[in-house]
Amino acid sequence: MGATMNLFQRLRGWIEKKLGIPAKGTRAARGRLGEKAAAKLLKKKGFKILIRNCKVGGGELDIVAKDGKMLVFVEVRARDEKALVQGYDSLTQRKRTAFARAARSYVRLLRRKPPPSYRYDVVEVRLRADKVAEIFHYENVRL
Repeated sequence: MGATMNLFQRLRGWIEKKLGIPAKGTRAARGRLGEKAAAKLLKKKGFKILIRNCKVGGGELDIVAKDGKMLVFVEVRARDEKALVQGYDSLTQRKRTAFARAARSYVRLLRRKPPPSYRYDVVEVRLRADKVAEIFHYENVRL
């Protein structure tokens, strides 16, 4: 069973790499679906999406957006609706630290025109059978 599972995982990785798209049902596919739903929600709320999946400071920012003049760093947590630990609660201290470090690195890149202020948001996307079931937006979370 272990060898079969390993072969399956390698095949899945090969599909993602060669086609440039995540295989359906993978964690990456769930993440992309969650990020797409989060961006759609934020746009509907009047946010301007500046960048998605920004690799900076040794970490990654899922979404960087503007809410009026406020720069907003958004961490998207896509989880199965039946997961034991929901998205917001799944943010470990290690992930929070990496998220804050990446956000500070992004702000340093804007040194010529730094934002007047910024905040951290979390968007939790609950999925049911690869479809969005519910979305929760937590604004101005403490890290």
